[in-house]
Amino acid sequence: MRIKKIDRLDFAVIAIISLFGLIIFTLGYIRANQFTKTTISKQRLVYLAPAFGASDLYLLDPNSSAPPERLTKEDFGVYDFSVNNTGNLLAYSADRDNTQRNRDIWVLNLETRQRQLVVECTQMLCATPSWAADGSLLAYEKRQPIASANTEIWIADLIRKKNGPLIFNTSENMPAQGVFPKWAPSTNQLAYFDSTHEQINIVQLNMPEVTVSAIDVIDNVQNPLFAWSQDGHQMAYIQHQVDDVLNRQVLMRADFSRGVIEPMGEFMDRQFSQPVWSNTISTRLAVSMRDKLSNGSNSTLNGQQIWVIEPIKNTTLSITQRMNGDYYSYGGLKWSGDDNWIVAVRNTASFLGEPEIWLVRSDGGDMRLIAQNATLPDWVR
Repeated sequence: MRIKKIDRLDFAVIAIISLFGLIIFTLGYIRANQFTKTTISKQRLVYLAPAFGASDLYLLDPNSSAPPERLTKEDFGVYDFSVNNTGNLLAYSADRDNTQRNRDIWVLNLETRQRQLVVECTQMLCATPSWAADGSLLAYEKRQPIASANTEIWIADLIRKKNGPLIFNTSENMPAQGVFPKWAPSTNQLAYFDSTHEQINIVQLNMPEVTVSAIDVIDNVQNPLFAWSQDGHQMAYIQHQVDDVLNRQVLMRADFSRGVIEPMGEFMDRQFSQPVWSNTISTRLAVSMRDKLSNGSNSTLNGQQIWVIEPIKNTTLSITQRMNGDYYSYGGLKWSGDDNWIVAVRNTASFLGEPEIWLVRSDGGDMRLIAQNATLPDWVR
């Protein structure tokens, strides 16, 4: 385990005129308190529906009773999407026909509702777009529509209207092979998972040539679900550890500012999925985690619950649990802007039913259903 370096959200001021005025205000506050406590910052959510079949993008204000707005009408479905940092642009991949052999990438302007084709992929599958911090670049996967094909990391320069593979600045000039590219939230660093070498590569791009001259490597990684912290100084990821008794997973943290990697507590006999960092506290994150199995329990019914973890304080809190004897599993977690809520996809633990989108208070004090037969929620900042 190492990091290997190579080169390289209005409160108004209330003037209380008299005691009578104070009483009136207080009573009014008490009556409105239930609403204000459940008002959600980052007021809009975007998601895919239906979850099965040809999906489209929908926009919803969880504080409003208005129905969701359908953003796209793609005949053959939207595959996945990403919202940029300022919340005005949305990149998504969509199948061009029913052969699932041509998947292009579009950019939708959420202010004008105009869309633009930015990456045309004929006889290729392009997906998992990720926005650079300044919104000028998109990273994405590109591969041939056959099971054995290698997946490459490509970069679309929206300013210069160019796109090409990520190239290592070596004598071979080989395109980078990997999946799930993710830009750091505040820097020009890009990370992706290299399944061939079981590692996460973090690269600094040289523009406009889209070449790489420096790379950090987190090795001994078998799971592509990693997450940048908001400041770009940390990364959470899942590592498998095998010993004589257990084949277990460990939630790890790479701290680039200190150049160290360390586990975030001991979670014996547990399974993880997709960690996501807090927006307001740099040492806090949420993760889907399957709790320790009790003797004789059926592991397929023991769904992953949402846990909030603060490794510096050595605290963990499960904010969801089994309900009414039913077993549910949560994933696809995203924090609201003030960190008071986490949006998640909920399904039966056996993943046989239609997924639902739920909002869960980050202290576990409240839950609300947002959408049924829907998936991949994200906040529009």
